[in-house]
Amino acid sequence: MRTSRILALAAVVAALVAVLGAAWEAVGSGRAIRAGESPLADASPSVEALVDRFLSALSAGDRGALSTMRVSEAEYRGLIVPGSVSPGEPPQRLDEVASRYWWQDLDARSTYSSNDLLRRYAGRPLRRVDFRFDKGTRRFANHVAHRRLVVVARDERGEEVEIRTGSIVDVDGRFKFVSFVRG
Repeated sequence: MRTSRILALAAVVAALVAVLGAAWEAVGSGRAIRAGESPLADASPSVEALVDRFLSALSAGDRGALSTMRVSEAEYRGLIVPGSVSPGEPPQRLDEVASRYWWQDLDARSTYSSNDLLRRYAGRPLRRVDFRFDKGTRRFANHVAHRRLVVVARDERGEEVEIRTGSIVDVDGRFKFVSFVRG
């Protein structure tokens, strides 16, 4: 009787591991999105809209608003990293330790960069004049990366400033910063 309970429990655990493994694989490949749902939470409908939100947050000195414009850990590890391969290639797989390391590194550097941007531009009303991407645009399997944003903005005195920051990701026409790191 005890052996049959152990076998039954083992079967339940094995089934649970299989289900959770399949769910994790779906998330890791970016397929765990419900129909009609955007894979990026609180994303902007265009690069222009995202840049305008960015300038508004900088002007207001709003660290929290800047944070919501950047991909989350789940979006980075579950969508960006697996999809950072050429179109048609299978999703990239990083083990848990590597994936967490790369997120923590990017997150820390992005926080330092956003703090520096806030130090320089908080309290200065800024209006977008133009923008460009110094490293161009690159298509990946499940997203498009717009790399090294340069925003030309005009301040309250009419002076133009160039704000250099990180990259923007486009997933199905929805836009967020990957980071504020210039590198």
